[in-house]
Amino acid sequence: PHRDEVLPGRGVRRRGVPEVDRRPAPGRTLLPDRRDHRSVRAVVVRHLVDLGYAVIEADDGKSALSQLENDRVDLLFTDGVMPGGMSGKELAEEILADVRKRVSELRGGPPCLAVVLVGEDPASQIYVRNKGRGARACGITSREIRLPATASESEVLAVVAELNRDPDVHGFLVQLPLPPHIDPGRVALAIDPDKDVDGLHPQNAGRLVANERALVSCTPLGCIYVLDRFGVPIEGANAVVIGRSNIVGKPVALLLLHRNATVTICHSRTRDLPEIVRRADIVVAALGKPRFVQGDWIREGA
Repeated sequence: PHRDEVLPGRGVRRRGVPEVDRRPAPGRTLLPDRRDHRSVRAVVVRHLVDLGYAVIEADDGKSALSQLENDRVDLLFTDGVMPGGMSGKELAEEILADVRKRVSELRGGPPCLAVVLVGEDPASQIYVRNKGRGARACGITSREIRLPATASESEVLAVVAELNRDPDVHGFLVQLPLPPHIDPGRVALAIDPDKDVDGLHPQNAGRLVANERALVSCTPLGCIYVLDRFGVPIEGANAVVIGRSNIVGKPVALLLLHRNATVTICHSRTRDLPEIVRRADIVVAALGKPRFVQGDWIREGA
């Protein structure tokens, strides 16, 4: 905060900065009419500079951070910045670039990721399509095996057994949810633990509980990666996980616990959920319901 003197109807005078009239000249609009945030920002920045503020602009979080480290600024404008000064899209591109490089350096050719999709669940189809697209973008071979919703459990288990034996498939997953007549536990148990990229086989789940090296489901691992990349301290933090599924809620709670956070797992039977969330330093919403967590549940600085 600066000790500025507000001049009613005229402008803001900062110490050592000449008084500036911020009223637009007659016939001149302060902001452009079109709803283009970059144009609006350009005009806002120009007026703030006229008022004597030290303002910088950055196209991405990384360059914003470098300028913040080197310059004294009063205001920073950048697009889509998350805590720590990097956008989620930028972080995703950084991860893809790193994976692409590592894949290119592998001996013996690119790895192969296979996905088994049973039925036509709309969300599952989007997930499978995006997984294939992401794999191919990194130079990973992508294979999709689609079965009708009427496929029997034995047919699904036969596909799993075939993928276990296939030396050209290095990892695979069976997309959840499965049709009601198929037991996901039996399917997970049938997957080779060394190819179980979702980390659902009991052997991988047990290794995670014991804090041993294991294949871990991507979403929980991604949550921890984001916290680390944006410099959010985990050790000693009060972390609240909303959701207790085997693929997100429980694994992310264990990962946070292994990083010495104090973890509370909440679910549909939790009493006074908003009050519990308000005490958290870190909140992970893992329940699959958009807009479930309300803004006033999150305390300042969480």
